[in-house]
Amino acid sequence: MEIVGLATALHPSALFAAHHLISNDPLIIEFDFGGHIEPVTSLDDFTIYNHFSLPVLPPPADLPIDGEVAHPCKIGIERLIGLTPVKIVAVLESAGNGTEPRGLMSNGLWEGWRLADVLRIAQPEKEAAWANFYGADGYARSVPLDRVMRSGLLIDRLNGRLLDKIHGLPYRAAFPGWYGMDWVKWLSRIKVVKEPLASADSDYLELLRGPGGSDIPRQLPPVQVKSVIVSPLKGALLNVGKVEISGVAWSGNGISKVEVSADGGSTWSEAPLDAAETYSWRVWRADLALHEQGLVTFACRATDSQGIRQPAVRDPKRLDYFALNEIQRIRCLVV
Repeated sequence: MEIVGLATALHPSALFAAHHLISNDPLIIEFDFGGHIEPVTSLDDFTIYNHFSLPVLPPPADLPIDGEVAHPCKIGIERLIGLTPVKIVAVLESAGNGTEPRGLMSNGLWEGWRLADVLRIAQPEKEAAWANFYGADGYARSVPLDRVMRSGLLIDRLNGRLLDKIHGLPYRAAFPGWYGMDWVKWLSRIKVVKEPLASADSDYLELLRGPGGSDIPRQLPPVQVKSVIVSPLKGALLNVGKVEISGVAWSGNGISKVEVSADGGSTWSEAPLDAAETYSWRVWRADLALHEQGLVTFACRATDSQGIRQPAVRDPKRLDYFALNEIQRIRCLVV
């Protein structure tokens, strides 16, 4: 897929899967399993969520790092190739993604360098507490510096290819295990600061109903444990007998178990899991017996490595629409 000019509006016909196009400007594309499991999402189908129009020009190849640092500098590829490279498979999921097998999530092979190694070149001051990431499209996010130094990545390749014009060339931030609002594309500057951007206090927050009708805001957690059924598709016609049900599961803490049900969640059985990296989605498959004709309700639920299991329903105290991860159920007809 070739995109000509960052400022050029993308027509649906220019995309490999045009029916995934949710918005042309800003560009938003959903990924859809379509009944087929991909261990790693192809670039043609990879989800995209932009907050603003594509930048007219890509940012410079030398990335400025300034603010509360001992040595403000510009980091180019000559300095980066001297650092230890990192390669990781991880899910990129938007904070507002739903609970269906079509949505704002994809699994990618990300390559680059640890932001801790990059920022140490500039030497953040002891008083610094946040890092601001600025994109050439005008989008910016503040991320706690301890998280940046612990798990942040500076990415220049996705699925074995240099980042292209719609995926954030030349560099993007990545935070495996955390939602996509912090994965800033087209990085044009990193500023180390004592206080976060003002917008960081109002955007992408959990909002809980508190005592007396008050609203309690909280920072979003890591990616919440989730599983989705990829096959069979909702509304499929199935025969009496054995049926394979399959899907994927992921979380910010890895996946330890997936269970499936053919009675809407009254009874559960464990599904075998394929091996995968911690932040990758894990493919699961199970054979279930269908004994009689009529409607059947399949369900799946995952448990992460910390023992946290998908909730059956959304917390009724939640007033926001982020970090959705309640159990998915689909109905099929057995004939």
